Amino acid sequence: MSKREYDQRWYKKNKERLLLSKKEYYQKHKEEIKSKQREYRIKNPERVRVLERKSYQKHIKSKRDYSKQYHQKLKLEVLSHYSSGQPKCKCCGEVIIQFLTIDHIDGGGHKEREKLNRFGYNFYIWLRKNNYPENYQVLCYNCNCGKKGNNGVCPHRE
Repeated sequence: MSKREYDQRWYKKNKERLLLSKKEYYQKHKEEIKSKQREYRIKNPERVRVLERKSYQKHIKSKRDYSKQYHQKLKLEVLSHYSSGQPKCKCCGEVIIQFLTIDHIDGGGHKEREKLNRFGYNFYIWLRKNNYPENYQVLCYNCNCGKKGNNGVCPHRE
């Protein structure tokens, strides 16, 4: 067994203990660590900015890809829950995910999202964290807009 393999096995076996130890050390020396970080940033502002820029540029594509995948997965999860399986519009049966939205059954969804300060994917996260409240449904964008402009009734239902 190579040294590297041994080290990896040892780390896996002792990971919890090591993380706990690091956390305890940080809590005991928090102010000292933060002051050293501040000093370094003050003494080396250009170096810090360059490193941050390089790191950002190096990982920006993978961060975007991960974010896009996460948002797609989250939207699919929320829409699937409110559709009881296959995501589809409750009114017309549209199944293309890009066209589907969450609709507040009683209306007033925009005011509620403003009050919660949750829009877009942050709203999906809120729905999941709050165990999917029952007063929501899945509609396609057309049915949702039609419902808003027609006293709460989608033109398909007339």
